Amino acid sequence: MTIFWSIILTFITIGAIAHLARPILSNWGSTREEQRKPLPGDELMQPEWRHSTRAITIHAAPECVWRWLQQMGQGRGGFYSYTPLENLFGFHTRNARSIHPEWQQLEVGNLVKTHPRGGMIVWDKQVPLYLHLAGTPETMNNQPIQQPPRSSWLFFLQPQGVNETRLLVRSGSFCGSHPILRFFVKDILMVITFIMERKMLLTIRGRAQAEHCRPQKAFLL
Repeated sequence: MTIFWSIILTFITIGAIAHLARPILSNWGSTREEQRKPLPGDELMQPEWRHSTRAITIHAAPECVWRWLQQMGQGRGGFYSYTPLENLFGFHTRNARSIHPEWQQLEVGNLVKTHPRGGMIVWDKQVPLYLHLAGTPETMNNQPIQQPPRSSWLFFLQPQGVNETRLLVRSGSFCGSHPILRFFVKDILMVITFIMERKMLLTIRGRAQAEHCRPQKAFLL
């Protein structure tokens, strides 16, 4: 067997395994109820998009978890994931280990960079309930929006008892118009986002819990 066909066979095998594992990897940590729960930003989702709902329980108040979300972004607090992998693609990301007051200002319409040239904009937010980011071909190059969003990234904070939060991350993205290409791209993106988002959720949980934060009155208004 030639090297070419070995590579093709390996690619198909990995794709098949990823396809079979899609329900688990796409919904890591979330319950069936959470996967079906209507959330802000669902109106942007298209049936042909790649969808996922991942979740984690954090022993900290929503107001305390929110501060880590609000400072996300390249050139800001980062995305709390695998920095070497992010920088391998030239994203030049550094992940903050503490809360930075200068990064706590984030308003609707602001650009949250995922890479040096652009990223996603704050489509909607409600402190400290949810932060919804959306991306278009223009936002990825820091240009004025002219097309509908092709990606959606929601961070939803659900209080559970005293000083406990359920953090849900629901994402979706356009994977191309060709059926065969879309089939494989969906699975490739699913694996990548699983690896990166799982690390993000675990890091946010660890840092929010270690901080022993006390909610401030400003967050409770």
